[in-house]
Amino acid sequence: MSLAVSLLLGLFGLRLLVADRALAITRFQMESGNASAAAQPYRTVLLWQPAGAGAEMYYSRGMAQLAGRTQIFATRLEAWQQALEAGARATSTSEDRQNAWYNLANLLAPQDDAAAVERCLRNAIAWAPSWFKPHWSLAQLLEMTGRHDEAVAESTAAVERDGGRDAEVSDTWKRLRQKREEPR
Repeated sequence: MSLAVSLLLGLFGLRLLVADRALAITRFQMESGNASAAAQPYRTVLLWQPAGAGAEMYYSRGMAQLAGRTQIFATRLEAWQQALEAGARATSTSEDRQNAWYNLANLLAPQDDAAAVERCLRNAIAWAPSWFKPHWSLAQLLEMTGRHDEAVAESTAAVERDGGRDAEVSDTWKRLRQKREEPR
């Protein structure tokens, strides 16, 4: 019995070691600005990491940062695609689902797909109803898409959850409330 447990623990340790080493190489390649070279060891991470380990958020954010800082179009495109794919996977693998959905909303925003961004923000809210950020972002999105009353409701929810810590949240709420009170 103890031999079986030892073997299982050894296998688990090996999986962690291989996945961790591949993730270190991935990180180095992302920092070096090489999206293709980062994607290769990341595939190893996906194969070897234990279930639930989920490095998807880290990889998605790292690739999005790489896409944002590189001047090479092909690298930017590949990094952005990798960021989107990992971001989408993170919504079902991450222990921190609200952040995964929020991250995906931010990745989708530049693509002008308001419906997809709204869906992601609403999923983030469903996973963490007390978190102000997705309410605040949703308020801004709803305002941009002409849904003012819904935007006011979401900005109110954001202010209630933020507790006055972030002036930008209160400013959004005040601006939307003021706009509501203006004669049409």
